[in-house]
Amino acid sequence: MAPAYASETCPVAFRGYLANYVCLCWALGQLLAAGVLFSFSDNQWAYRLPFAIQWIWPIPLIIILWFTPESPYWLAKKNRLDDAKAVLRRISAKSSKTDEDLDKQLAMIVHTNKIESEHTKGSSYLDCFKGINLRRTEIVGLVLVAQNTTGVGIGGTPTYFFVQAGVDPSNSFKFATGALGLASVGVIISWFLIYRIGRRALYVWACGICTVLMLIIGILASVPQIQGVSFGQAGVVLIWEIVFYATIGPILNGTYGPYMINPTEGNWEGKVGYFWAGLSLLTFTWAYFRLPETKDRTFEEIDILFANKTAARKFPDTKVDAYADDSEGRIIKETEV
Repeated sequence: MAPAYASETCPVAFRGYLANYVCLCWALGQLLAAGVLFSFSDNQWAYRLPFAIQWIWPIPLIIILWFTPESPYWLAKKNRLDDAKAVLRRISAKSSKTDEDLDKQLAMIVHTNKIESEHTKGSSYLDCFKGINLRRTEIVGLVLVAQNTTGVGIGGTPTYFFVQAGVDPSNSFKFATGALGLASVGVIISWFLIYRIGRRALYVWACGICTVLMLIIGILASVPQIQGVSFGQAGVVLIWEIVFYATIGPILNGTYGPYMINPTEGNWEGKVGYFWAGLSLLTFTWAYFRLPETKDRTFEEIDILFANKTAARKFPDTKVDAYADDSEGRIIKETEV
């Protein structure tokens, strides 16, 4: 819910930052929990305090949300144009608060809603799997699936993996706390990367890097086991944490990953890296050929590009006229890449 609200409320220039901020909140929350567990690891507060801390946040959040403006896109869809304009005036920069500027922003929102309504008129959920919508459903679904296929079964439960790799429990917990700290740093790094590199390039090459890192973990688990090897695996996981959180984003995964590592179940230990390397490679291949670049695009332009069946590789160089009379005329130019 938070990324959708942020993307509809903030300017296009800040959309990536605020949508990504959710990842930082998750990373900081996990880091806070790990710090509390580490500080009270020798008494009952190790499990009591994290639960208690969770109940601190609802009251201030409820107060903040009470004063949060409604999405101008939602208000425009409900034909509450005056309310939408009032929200735009409230959230816009001082230099963009003239009636002319606000009317332009509102006109763009209304036009975006009009285009979307043209494409969704008389549609049902089944239409998500038909025509041009099938491609969009594929991209949205597999982009999120990729968060589970690039090694999160290892990086999502670092303490357990470190112990099974041969690191003693005390150092395993320290490594895990450090990994979550790196995850927070990774999200901040992503703020600088998404606008310099673009979403697609960052995502594709992150999948490639995760593939290599998982393969290294598998190889290290296959050689004769000495103390240095276990620390080597831990080091690679730390690198994975910062790469993953700086690019693909955090996701919780607590079932099948630990099952494969568990010595009484799968007992794969570090060799589970081979499994994740294979899935990461498949994800990298899909993203390379199917994932389009949406950097600096409005929702309106993205809708038009999909409606015209623009190839993923042509997204960055295709010029769009959002106010043309018909869908065909809205594509001005496609530059071959």
